[in-house]
Order: sequence, then C-alpha cells, then structure tokens
Amino acid sequence: MVVIGFFILRDNLKSDSQENSTSQSAISKAHKAKTQTDLKSVETSLMTYFNINNTYPKTSSFSTMAAELENANFIEIEPEKPDQDFSYKYCSSDGVDFLLEAERQNDIIVTIGDDNCLPGE
Repeated sequence: MVVIGFFILRDNLKSDSQENSTSQSAISKAHKAKTQTDLKSVETSLMTYFNINNTYPKTSSFSTMAAELENANFIEIEPEKPDQDFSYKYCSSDGVDFLLEAERQNDIIVTIGDDNCLPGE
C-alpha cells in the first residue's frame, strides 16, 4: 500500500513538473514575440528618424536613444521589457548604422541592425 502511494505521488509530481515546464515555455514564447514586436517598432522609428535627420542617434544607451526618439515624436513611449530578466540594448557609433538587441539573462534573443559597437542598456 505504501509502495503504491509512493508511485502515485511520484507520478503526480512528474505531471506537475511537466505542466510547469509547458507553461514556462509558453510564457517564454510570448515574451520573445513581444520583444520582437517592440524592437521592430523601434527599428521603424529609427529608420524614420534617419530619413529626416540623415543620422541615427549616436549613443550606446537604449534609454538615451528611446528618449531622443520620444522627444522627436517618433515613438510615444519607450517599450517596456516583458520581465526584469530582459534588457533592451542599442548602439550607433557613427550614426550610419545601428544595432538593437534584446537579451534575457545574458542570452541574446533578438538582434536587429548591424554596427561594430557594443550596445548598452
């Protein structure tokens, strides 16, 4: 009887673990989708900014770049990160090219653009 109870408990724990893993995977996919949408929106704003100013914001700070786009009315608000483990990064060393990245716990999730600089938050 004790042995049967042990196996039932073990199977229930496995099932809970699998459900939790599936739930985490769905959340992760949703966060990645939001991140891609946010960065595509920022990319569009950056291209519009470039077409008018003939340069991208020259900075290695995502917040500084987003503030510059907000001040010029190219975006309404800086995109919010899906959770505290995400970071959005930007850099443009020469104003001709730019690099946007989204990271989650130091793993690059999305990269847009091309520049030989090190993006900052």
